[in-house]
Formats: sequence, structure tokens, C-alpha cells
Amino acid sequence: MSKQNFIARALCSLGGDKYTKESTEASLQDAFRKAQNNTVHFDIQNDKWILFSDLHKGAKNRADDFRRCEEHYVTALNHYFKEGYSLCVMGDAEELWEEFPGTVISKTNASFAAEKRFHDEGRYLRLWGNHDEIWANSKTVARLLQPSYGQRHLSILESILLEADDRAQPLGNILLIHGHQGTQNEGGNNDFSKWILHNIWRPVQVLTGFSCNTPATDWRLRRDRDKILYQWVVNKPGLVLIAGHTHAPVFASYTHRARLISKLSTARANIETLSEERRTEEIHRFDKLSSELQTLEGKLDAEERQASEPLENPLPCYFNTGCCSFEDGDITGIEMSVGKIRLVRWPDDNDNPRPKVLQEDSLKEIFQALNQ
Repeated sequence: MSKQNFIARALCSLGGDKYTKESTEASLQDAFRKAQNNTVHFDIQNDKWILFSDLHKGAKNRADDFRRCEEHYVTALNHYFKEGYSLCVMGDAEELWEEFPGTVISKTNASFAAEKRFHDEGRYLRLWGNHDEIWANSKTVARLLQPSYGQRHLSILESILLEADDRAQPLGNILLIHGHQGTQNEGGNNDFSKWILHNIWRPVQVLTGFSCNTPATDWRLRRDRDKILYQWVVNKPGLVLIAGHTHAPVFASYTHRARLISKLSTARANIETLSEERRTEEIHRFDKLSSELQTLEGKLDAEERQASEPLENPLPCYFNTGCCSFEDGDITGIEMSVGKIRLVRWPDDNDNPRPKVLQEDSLKEIFQALNQ
């Protein structure tokens, strides 16, 4: 393990998540109840959504995990705006455990301007997370954040329910949350975590440039957290849960790594049974999948690869956007349009300013699987 990962893990664990299964489930249930008062109609064929989370916008110093990603984020928003998408930013948009709101707003005005275009046209939703929880207070939003979004009223919620239908045929619901529900709510740990991050971790980052936000950090914590979220939503027929918070992309209840391994296994089995012409195509597909898996696993150590084994035969009810603060500058998010849901990464494999579709599935088929 690198020195950077060791130091980052040691400090981030001091300010990290503290939760129980019981506290998480109770808080999820409360967020679900609140979301039923914040419903949005979603026609899966005609409406378009892009979901991003965990930007952690900072002060453009070495403690700012978003500084490497902002260009890709703004480019992505410009693309989705032109394509007619609505945008939901799902919490931890600003890193307010380490920085003051005014500093963040002044240093990342390009991102705020790109988001404001969606807001001006009524195509913008926002959730608050644990690192920007001050936005749970509507008066604080009006005083500090509203000026960056113009005259149109800005409302920031804990949870939102998308009521999905296909050509007026109800399918089910999609619950949008940040995903921190049930964490850091016992024994004053929330204030202690903030103190650690602001007074110890932030100065270390400024001096060293180290980051907590690689895909490899705290993988076991993410696995446990993801499983609790999955186990809660799997008992809610017809409900899909989309969250952020963990920084680890999940698609249809599989991590991206688990999905790649499954596809490779299928492709390997197919190669032996296909005609020569089809075999060449399948070998090419196999090589592409192998290359993508190799790139991903280069970011994980052996312990983390072992810890990220998937659930067995999960229902496709849980998704996670990943984050917009990866150390390498990439961002991940979830698109929903023309009846499909996609896990995407910006930029593509060749660093072109366009999305790379990592996984894709039919929303109608997902809801059918959940309603059986």
C-alpha cells in the first residue's frame, strides 16, 4: 500500500462514517416518508435525467478534491443542458466541513454558472448531504446560496421520489437520497468528524495533495454501507434507490467491478460455442472488457479486490452515482433517458469530452423484475 493511501486512510477513518444497521434503516424510512411529499413525475421515454453526487467543491487549493474534476463536470453539464436533460445534484456538492461557503462559491463559479442554467429553466433539483448539511436550513440557503442561482426560488431537500411511468402506465418509484442517512448521529461524532477534517486533514492535504477520494479508499466500508442500503430497499417492492455518499459506483446492485467480471465470464464461455466470424467479434469484446477491468483493478490493492465481492443474485433495486471528485479527474454519474438507465463516466476512454457508458439497462425491465 502506498504511503499516500496509508496516511489518507488513517486520517479519514478518524473523521469517517459511524453508523449502525438500525440507525440507517430508521433514517432511510424517514427519508422515504419525506420524499412522498416531494414527488416528481418521470416519463421514462420522454424525460431525461442526469444524476451527479459528491462534488465536494472546495477552495481550489491542494485540499480541494474537486479541482481536478471541475473541467469535466462543467463540460458534462453543458452537454446535458443542450440535450434537454434535467439535473439532480445529490448532496455533498460543497465541501463545507473543510471550507467556508463564501470561499467555495467564489472559487467554483464556473460550476455554479453551469448549474444555474438548469435552474433557470426549471430543470434542476438538489439534495443536501452530510458535508453540505447546512443547506437543510432554508434560511441559510436563501442567504448564502440563492444569489448564485438567480431570482428563481432554490429549494434543497433531503429526499425526492420520482414517480416513473411508461406511456402513462405506472411502473414504480425511484427514491433519490444522498445516502448518508443514519450516519454520524450518535455521541456528537458529527462535530468531531468536522473538527478532524477541518483542523487536521485539510492542512495535510494542502501540504501534500493527498486525497481520500480515490476509488480504492475504504472499500470495505463502502461494501458494508452498500449492503445496508440494498437490504433496506429490497424489501420495498417496486422501489429503486439511487444514492451517492460512498463514492463507489453501483449499477443494478452490482459494483462496476463485479459487473465486469460477470461479463467476462459470459464472454469467455461464448467464445467456444460461436462460429468463426462471431468468435472474432466476441474475442474483441472480451479484450475490451479485460482492458477495462485491468484499468479498474490497478486502482485497488489485493485486500480491496477481495472485499468488493458482490452479493449473490441481487435484485436490480440499488444504484450509486459514484462521485465527481476522483483523484484522477474522472467523474461518474447516472443517466436516465429513452427508457434506459446508464452508469456513465466522463471523459471517455480516450479522454474525449463525452460520456463513456459503463453499464446500461432497461428501466421497464428493472421495474418488472422488482414487481414479480
